[in-house]
Amino acid sequence: MKGAALGGLLPVALLALFTLWSGTFFHGAGSAAAVVGHLALLAVAVAVGRRLRWVGWRAGTATATPAVAAIALWLALLVSWSASPVPRAGLVPLLLAPALLAVPWWVGACWRTTAAATLGTRALSVLVLALAAGSLVELVRRGDGPAAWPLGHHLLLAVALVVLFPLAVTAGGPARAGAGRSLRVAAGAAGTVAVAATGSLLGLGGLAVACWVLWRQRLGRWRWAAGGSAGAALGVWTWLGGGEGEGELASWLARRTYWRAGWEGWLERPLVGGGPGATPWRLAAHWRPRPGVNPAGEVVGDLHSLPLQALFELGLLGSAAAVWLGWRMLRPQGAGAAEHAALRRAGRAGIAGGLVVLGGGVTLGTTAPWVVLAVAGGAAMVGLDPDRSQGRGLAVPAVAYAMIAMLLLAPLEAARYAYGRARAADRDPARAWLERAVSLDPDFPLYRLRLALETRERGAERAAAEALRAAEAASAVPALWLAAGALGQRAATGWAPAALERACSLDPLAALPPMLHMLEQPQAKEAADEGARALLAEPRLAAAVAWEENPELLLEAGRQAATWPGVEEGWRAAAAQLVRQVHGSRFDPQPRSSEPDSSVRLVASFDREPATALSLHAFRRLPWRGELASTALRPRLLAAIGLPAATALPATRSEAFPRHCGRPPPAH
Repeated sequence: MKGAALGGLLPVALLALFTLWSGTFFHGAGSAAAVVGHLALLAVAVAVGRRLRWVGWRAGTATATPAVAAIALWLALLVSWSASPVPRAGLVPLLLAPALLAVPWWVGACWRTTAAATLGTRALSVLVLALAAGSLVELVRRGDGPAAWPLGHHLLLAVALVVLFPLAVTAGGPARAGAGRSLRVAAGAAGTVAVAATGSLLGLGGLAVACWVLWRQRLGRWRWAAGGSAGAALGVWTWLGGGEGEGELASWLARRTYWRAGWEGWLERPLVGGGPGATPWRLAAHWRPRPGVNPAGEVVGDLHSLPLQALFELGLLGSAAAVWLGWRMLRPQGAGAAEHAALRRAGRAGIAGGLVVLGGGVTLGTTAPWVVLAVAGGAAMVGLDPDRSQGRGLAVPAVAYAMIAMLLLAPLEAARYAYGRARAADRDPARAWLERAVSLDPDFPLYRLRLALETRERGAERAAAEALRAAEAASAVPALWLAAGALGQRAATGWAPAALERACSLDPLAALPPMLHMLEQPQAKEAADEGARALLAEPRLAAAVAWEENPELLLEAGRQAATWPGVEEGWRAAAAQLVRQVHGSRFDPQPRSSEPDSSVRLVASFDREPATALSLHAFRRLPWRGELASTALRPRLLAAIGLPAATALPATRSEAFPRHCGRPPPAH
């Protein structure tokens, strides 16, 4: 087989790399996976530069408009990044965006000949079959939950399968009997079942749109298979239980809170947005969590809506450029080579279906969805760009770009490697590795937070200073402000109350920020309100040891909780009775010499589970469990407290927890 035909396997190799490792939710956060993925994309950029000619940018060529749109999108990214309040969040996406935008032209070059396209798309069918079958096997082995393997999130798997589904079922050109046709049938059937097994209505909607586009584009007999796939997916989804029932409704209610925050954030910076990658670092400044829907301490790393997230991060300029590029991919100029017509239609169908899934789904900062969409975009342009043998090449600018990107990425990836070594090391070596990570990448907040937590036993003032710098660098990540306030309180700094107030503002449903803020000035007139706020969010705090220094403050906090607006009357009455009971038991004058003077800790921790890990969602780093703040509780009193938190009750109003540590203002 000729080398040109073998080149058709390269796009599938890139897809396999990112869908199985470098672009996945969990493994993609590791150092080795990130470095290999970055090098692969930069190699693509160099390969495209070696082939492109200046003549290709003339307005008359079929791919000129998408190329100009891609350049406009990167320039918009640059403008948004330069104006961002958190530029470190978008530095890596900015550096890699040109390489990712070059992928469609590279795919078009790899699949230029019929033999290469046939071999490549058949290999792609094998990949889709492997992804779908593997996810179903893992689902059966695990026994519950939606299908998510190997991407680590069910919506990531859904978008990958939806985008690649049209290419998989049209692999190898016209329908023929034999192995090629059997492969397409197997890939299509497995992909349909796997999308349904993700339990995502968005995945089903995207698959239906992709099938409808295939139908409209008249792919011969395959339009009937395409049309049947949407119905089959719906049937399988219903048979598997129809998603998550009430969980699906709760998911949509939570998304409404994200969307409102994203809209308000965009209105604050409408033209250029908050910068690429800014969502997990900035969204909490605009987010109003809803009791009974959003848990306290929730880490929101994604707006669950690609259009709204584009507006939030890139503003009108970047969003307009992205829409222009997507439109030119879906509606390219020129008739193109007839032998690649089916492939181009399949690529456009995949893009359309993928955009439906991303319209209300998640990306979680992973690269897999973007590589998948870029490959589909390349398929949509195969055969549109005529072969050019004259004109000056772009190899030198492409190599220069790759070298500059590698030089800028090298210290960032070295810091990620050092962080990974610290994560696996004992305490003393871990501190040394963390110090190295901070020195290599001083603007990355997670490294400083970890260094502060690892050094708090050896130097309270240094730990507090590092935690404050981490919180300021991340701008609006509530967990970091809680850690800064707690460590600042321990070091007796003057700024600890302000940091705790900021934590209350960013995470209104959390219990420890108002509790710790109350302990800063227990004699202040607002102290009882702050104590009541803490009891509303966590009734177990009635057993806190801290009340023993000021018994009357507990009673006053209970009285304030009994009249708290926005909370149902039955819960308030139960809370007041609980406080009286705990107060009487704690301060009963009868001797209790037989009771041990012991305590347990109520801890605000992070990275307990990968699905909710702060490190993964906000910073795209592997989880490493840690403690942000804590307070001591009396076990004897704790055993008698069974009242649920008011923040977990759907009847509680969001206005009951304002963006400060005290009581909500009176209603007018």
